[in-house]
Amino acid sequence: MTADTFTAILGERDDARSFHSILTCLNGLFYRSELRAPWRFSFLSEGGEALTGYDRESLDGSGWANLILPEHLPDVEAAVDQALEARTRFAITYPIRHRDGTLRWVAEQGHAVRDADDQPIFLEGIISDVTAAKQAEDLERTVSAQWRKMLDTIPQMAWSVSPDGREAFYNERWVDFTGRLADDESILRLDLLHPDDREDARDMWTRSLESGAPYQARYRLIHRSGEFRWVLSRALPERDETGAIRRWYGTCTDIHEQVLAVEEAASARDFASRLLVAAPDALLLLDGSGRVTFCNDVAEAALGVPGRRSPLGAHWSDLATYQVRRSAWRAAARALPAGEKIRFTVEHPAARYWDVIVTPVDTAPTLPRLLVTARDISDQKRAEQQARWSAGHDALTGLPNRALLQQRLDREVAGEAGDSFGRPFALLLLDVDDFKRTNDTLGHDAGDALLVTLAAHLRAITGPRDMVARLGGDEFAVILPDVTSEAELLEFAKQLAAAMRLPFLHDGTLLECRASIGAALFPDHGASKSELLKSADLALYAAKAMGGGTLRTFEPALRDAFHQRSVMLKTGKHAIDENLVVPFYQPKVDLQTGLFAGFEALLRWRDRAGRIRTPDTIAACFEDPVLAVELSERMIDQVMRDIGAWRARSIAFGHVALNASAAEFRHDDFAERLLGRLRHHGLQPGDMQVEVTESVFLGRGAEYVERALNALASGGISIALDDFGTGYASLSHLKRFPVDVIKIDRSFVKDLQRDENDGAIVDAVIGLGRSLRKQVVAEGIETRAQHDVLAALGCHIGQGYLYGRPMPAGEVPAAIGRQSEDWRSAA
Repeated sequence: MTADTFTAILGERDDARSFHSILTCLNGLFYRSELRAPWRFSFLSEGGEALTGYDRESLDGSGWANLILPEHLPDVEAAVDQALEARTRFAITYPIRHRDGTLRWVAEQGHAVRDADDQPIFLEGIISDVTAAKQAEDLERTVSAQWRKMLDTIPQMAWSVSPDGREAFYNERWVDFTGRLADDESILRLDLLHPDDREDARDMWTRSLESGAPYQARYRLIHRSGEFRWVLSRALPERDETGAIRRWYGTCTDIHEQVLAVEEAASARDFASRLLVAAPDALLLLDGSGRVTFCNDVAEAALGVPGRRSPLGAHWSDLATYQVRRSAWRAAARALPAGEKIRFTVEHPAARYWDVIVTPVDTAPTLPRLLVTARDISDQKRAEQQARWSAGHDALTGLPNRALLQQRLDREVAGEAGDSFGRPFALLLLDVDDFKRTNDTLGHDAGDALLVTLAAHLRAITGPRDMVARLGGDEFAVILPDVTSEAELLEFAKQLAAAMRLPFLHDGTLLECRASIGAALFPDHGASKSELLKSADLALYAAKAMGGGTLRTFEPALRDAFHQRSVMLKTGKHAIDENLVVPFYQPKVDLQTGLFAGFEALLRWRDRAGRIRTPDTIAACFEDPVLAVELSERMIDQVMRDIGAWRARSIAFGHVALNASAAEFRHDDFAERLLGRLRHHGLQPGDMQVEVTESVFLGRGAEYVERALNALASGGISIALDDFGTGYASLSHLKRFPVDVIKIDRSFVKDLQRDENDGAIVDAVIGLGRSLRKQVVAEGIETRAQHDVLAALGCHIGQGYLYGRPMPAGEVPAAIGRQSEDWRSAA
């Protein structure tokens, strides 16, 4: 039932007319609907179509629920149901989808109308559009603390002023443009505006102040150069709770070039239309900077495609492909001052080729013009283009291949003339993270889809002057000729990361693309093509070593690190081959009894002089999938032999904790091999404990880690989570994996007494271990005071130099004996 229907039923009585007037004036729409979704209306006032875009019949037929966003519908239903049950009114704010696709926020208040038996029979209420209020609320919430800083980063001139003009803010772009400081009183007096524009701008500003309506004005603003430039100024008021305006926020956009282009285009079109419109060839009229001010119908049809903006105002060179853009620009730049015709061939993005002649038609300094005559020669070029494309592009992604990349690098390094040093540019090498696992688990079709998606992401965020190439496999390269600094590289990496965060569906599986990126800048990171490629490759290796999914820019230290890594790998291989790897054992002490509770086996190796060296001297070996496993094999064998020797002498060593690296879990039989060795040496599962860090959960083969840890736990070996609290998802790991021991990282213990935050973290971890019935070990204890605090907090085990430094296996029995005697003496 509509308001008109209601009037028809009541007739022309005053109450009917009053009811209709009230409904018409409502800020929103009044309704009566069924009790449950989809809430079809039995009565609907005026305003529905303005709010939703749908006419009354559509709203009556489909029901209000069809306009509510699906993710918000349960909340609306719950609010209505709760009000029905409690016999109260409901009030809820939620978004709806307008017919034009935009999002509208509405506030709905209503209640159930009940019959004589107090049973609800229908809903009655009012729905109001609160989009503007919602947007203002969101803006205030998100911008309140940082709006000034953020406004300084935007490319537009931004300003804010109180209604009385006493409190004003102008961002850095305003200061850069006008050359006036924000506290210059001439700004508020409109002295910076062109004299001919001040009165109109002041009148519009006064009307906005009085009415509170949004402010918009176009005027000429003084530039720091002394020139007046056209700007578009817009402002919106911010109101307080009473509706009073407490501040205005606005922007000024430099539209000088657009205004001049429009004026110039109108003049040029009138001039050119008389001379050029009937020509059979495509004709363009350019201004002195090479921008299009006129094009005839042939050119419009040749350059325009449905949905594309008009070529008017665009730079002529932008209408050509990258390969000939520079030639087009140079032709326009040469023709005017030289006063001669320039002829060349240009390729248009729509795969059309044109024989182009650039002719000066007006060399006046105030209004120079160039006439471009273009004749379609596409048929002559198409076959040649196809052959050239196939030879230089990747069949899967359509990207240029390695050969074209090498050619482009040669050109960029050599420069435009071919015999000079090129301009600075950036080279990026990308490698898809976990690509092999995608192929292995989902098939090569999924891997191909991943590569095609990454190619699309790269195309989307690069410009026409940039080059994206596929080098083979899961390797890509990007040349960015306009990127010359690390800051610009980081901005590109942010855009790529944002694009790759968008998942895509392949064969029913949701996939996500991540890539490691190595970047190098020419000529800073390499003055030749080979040096630049090597630098980018070293940066890519460093990015993958950081865990992937990130960008790393080359720095000289990477070359040194590469050399150091090579030395470490060679040294580690020698230590393995010559059987120089030995375990050292650091004691772990029961903080309540003071007795040794066990030991942690730490890797050491002997150099040629017989000196004991720490693992940091061969750290690169632990990242190598082959050497890391070989080092672990040596450690496991020797630790088990040492445990067997202690058992034979009845040494009460407790247990030995052994660190397991991510490389070991990449083999799916790690748990079975470890349990088999225990049995081979005649040892018990309780003799050994396996320590893992969170990095093993986050790398490749995480599914192997879960299976291996479950198998070890089933075999009786306890699992310790090392460096707890320094990773990304410790709590989820405690829930998912069979962890028996939590090890508090030494970084929290170091400043335990001086930093209350560290103390709170340690206390929380100990409490967490107590609640989850897990043993807690604190690492890095060096003072008695640290020991006392941890013992008082209820920590179970302590480890650190206070109790003893790592020692060879031969010293362990004596250390245990001395510690036992000291404890008995103290007792």
